[in-house]
Amino acid sequence: MNICGEEEMLDRSFVNEELEHAVRVVLMSLSSLQPFTTQHFSIFPYKSRWKRVSELSFRRGHVKLFAYPYLITLYVEATEKVPPHTVNRANEWIPP
Repeated sequence: MNICGEEEMLDRSFVNEELEHAVRVVLMSLSSLQPFTTQHFSIFPYKSRWKRVSELSFRRGHVKLFAYPYLITLYVEATEKVPPHTVNRANEWIPP
């Protein structure tokens, strides 16, 4: 039994779930995108016009489907935890 491997799998699953939730948040707020943070990430969503969208053609059966005219780009940064010793000594001046 490899405990480290199991913990890593749980972490991956949790991270995937966290990123899926972030994507849902972005999709629900397309008209007013703002940067936000999750427990482990800072998310910076951007929307830009998709210039070549008219060149695409999609169908579902006999129904013509239209693509969303914008590209959504998510910049994702992992948030780093502040080491405990840094917080404990935050008010101390340490000469160079």
